[in-house]
Amino acid sequence: MVFEGRVESLSFSGGVVRFGQQAFFVPFACPGDVVRAEVTDEKKHKARLVDIIEASEDRVEPRCPLFGKCGGCTLQHIGYERQAAEKKKIVADSLGRIGGVEAMPDIGFVPSPPYGYRNRVELHTDGEGTGFKAAKSAKVVPARDCPAAVPVVRDFIKHADCPHGRRRFTVYGFDDRIAVEGGDTERLFVPGLEITMDVRLFFQSNLEAQKTLVADVAALAGKGGVLADIYCGVGAFARSLAAGFGALVLVEENPGAIALARENLRGIPSLPGDRADNRADYYALSAERYCAALQQNTKNAHNAGHWDVAVVDPPREGLCVPLIDLFIRLKTAVLIYVSCNPATLARDTQRLCAGGYRLESVTCYDFYPQTTHIECAALFRY
Repeated sequence: MVFEGRVESLSFSGGVVRFGQQAFFVPFACPGDVVRAEVTDEKKHKARLVDIIEASEDRVEPRCPLFGKCGGCTLQHIGYERQAAEKKKIVADSLGRIGGVEAMPDIGFVPSPPYGYRNRVELHTDGEGTGFKAAKSAKVVPARDCPAAVPVVRDFIKHADCPHGRRRFTVYGFDDRIAVEGGDTERLFVPGLEITMDVRLFFQSNLEAQKTLVADVAALAGKGGVLADIYCGVGAFARSLAAGFGALVLVEENPGAIALARENLRGIPSLPGDRADNRADYYALSAERYCAALQQNTKNAHNAGHWDVAVVDPPREGLCVPLIDLFIRLKTAVLIYVSCNPATLARDTQRLCAGGYRLESVTCYDFYPQTTHIECAALFRY
């Protein structure tokens, strides 16, 4: 079935076009376009772009010749100002529709350079070439450049070869420094965050945006007695906030990441004669298992009875219910929720507010221009 319509807005799955009583998601459509589209899955409201009848004033020429083939970028056909506006709308819509937020706070937006921002890329090989995964496919699209990447990473991609025996590897770089998974250098010290990252472990792909986010979270957190950093990764937030708190609780499922977080917190001055790693409890557990351990009192964590401030940075699945229940039970005064998925942030907002929290502020951080990915920091107070 082929239909025509104007693209009303942007979603994670493409431009939103209404036909009859239904809304369809059309990849590579730009808000404001009038398009001809063909339904590919009526139940899932999916359609493909057949033709652009009238181009939107926000439609631009993609900068990358692999756009539409490589699975990395999906928005290069939309001007950056419109991308930013649509991302804010997605967050507001999610919080209102899913989260039930009626008194919507002003949603801030921290932009990034539209291109040349990405410090981390994942490269693949299929034996015939090295490049990036195709959209929704295991096929490798050979590539010798990526305009989204920072210069040192772009230079690496020009001559990239998979380390021996690998079909996938991660590269991270800034300035003139680069770490390659499976290569000679897999760790880098990151100035500004004052931590060491390991290319084998998760680390945000946009360093400048990460520095801004960490500084903003530190400002929101202030100072206090006990700080809980759940889903702490390699300790970027805890490292920045540690000096303002008397004790810390760090929880992270990945044993390698929590071990590196411990290293990153060593030597941070606090009270005279004290060090941050000596006043921190570290748990190599998932958030759910940590909550279960607390309930069974098997960990005997002396800092678990009261948290002044908590920072959470969960994966796309959002917070587990036991952790939300724990925050409500402890009445943690300040909760800073860093989210990479507006839908699960909205879902958890509803649960937190039902338990006595109020949503005070939300800021979007555009870690990934040219994609639909959205990072947010939400401040809750009890």
